[in-house]
Amino acid sequence: MQPNVTNAPIPQPESLRMAIKAATKEVHEKLDHSELALKILSPDVTVADYVQLLVKTYGFVKPLEALVHSEHSPVADLGLSLEVREKAHLIEEDLVTLGISPEGLRSLGLMTIDGGTELTKAQAMGILYVLEGSTMGGKVLNQHLTRTLGDQIKGATTFLNCYGSETRQMFMTFVAVLDSFTTDPAEQTETKDAAFDTFLAIDRWMNGVR
Repeated sequence: MQPNVTNAPIPQPESLRMAIKAATKEVHEKLDHSELALKILSPDVTVADYVQLLVKTYGFVKPLEALVHSEHSPVADLGLSLEVREKAHLIEEDLVTLGISPEGLRSLGLMTIDGGTELTKAQAMGILYVLEGSTMGGKVLNQHLTRTLGDQIKGATTFLNCYGSETRQMFMTFVAVLDSFTTDPAEQTETKDAAFDTFLAIDRWMNGVR
């Protein structure tokens, strides 16, 4: 007697998004539990803490965007509306609202990018996974900081709330492209490695490790 296997579920391949999430889990959690992250999530958070977060975040967002949002970006043909996803200028606006002068903005330190300025499509998608994924956490931070700091940061949360009510939709649009832009295992591995390296570089930057 043969077993009835007609209704057995067919195993589905793991999505690239979930593979990256698993591969970067440890370094991502380390970043989420950094000293600055814990201060920001504290009920005793101050405006100075928030300014510090914006300054440090600007330090990695600005150079990373310069790589993946350039005129000759390797992902320009994927329909991601890269110009809409640019966020460094929003951090600049928030910092000016909080009292940083234009001269002060120009003097802010920026994270050094290893490996040059030429990216493959897979590397760019790995970097974008980190940048776009941060918008989901930004929405949570925006709610927390608005509740704890109130009018002290009024008009200075445009970065954290960059997509407004479209935050989840913007992220899921990116995820759909991420999961479909390649079926090549080598490119998928390259994307995972780029995301991991980006998280690692940001962790070192946020903790002052050069």
